[in-house]
Amino acid sequence: MNNQLTDKDLWNRVRSENDASAFTELYNRYWKILLEIAWRKTRNWDDAQDIMQDVFVSLWKSRHRIEIQSTTIKNYLGTAIRYMIYARLKEGRKITWVEDITVIDAPHTSADCPEAVYDYRTLLKNVTAAQNELPHKGQLIFKLHREEGLKIKEIASALEISPLTVKTHLQRAIASLRKNIQPLLLFIFPFF
Repeated sequence: MNNQLTDKDLWNRVRSENDASAFTELYNRYWKILLEIAWRKTRNWDDAQDIMQDVFVSLWKSRHRIEIQSTTIKNYLGTAIRYMIYARLKEGRKITWVEDITVIDAPHTSADCPEAVYDYRTLLKNVTAAQNELPHKGQLIFKLHREEGLKIKEIASALEISPLTVKTHLQRAIASLRKNIQPLLLFIFPFF
């Protein structure tokens, strides 16, 4: 019977009646999607499963306080996954982030120019190393801004810090990356 109800009806039953079967139906509808979202962000199945489970546990524990009105349950849960990842990172818990740039992104070159592929890989390796040398909070803020596309105010809200602090961390991260990468750019691209 629960599988014929809308998400909103199920959520109303969860909130008002503590209906565990309605909650189970919501879980069955969305656990795979949430696991996929968490996996795409972490590229680690153990982390992704833990994060997905934590979101559902938190949802059940907070069911009487959470009102989902202007958005769908699916959107709410997707956002909750992202915030759970940010919260874990803020606590200093290790999460394996995947770099979006891979060797597949290397410039197309002919077999006559293997140096270009080597130069690209070297540059990529050095950019990643420079990012990893940033302080933990600087790394997190840089990744949220550059890789996740979050705005300064969104990062400040997610990490519960001031926008000015976020901006300062971003400026320091960019300056550090620029300082560490610029000599390599001049070596690889002497006319740059």
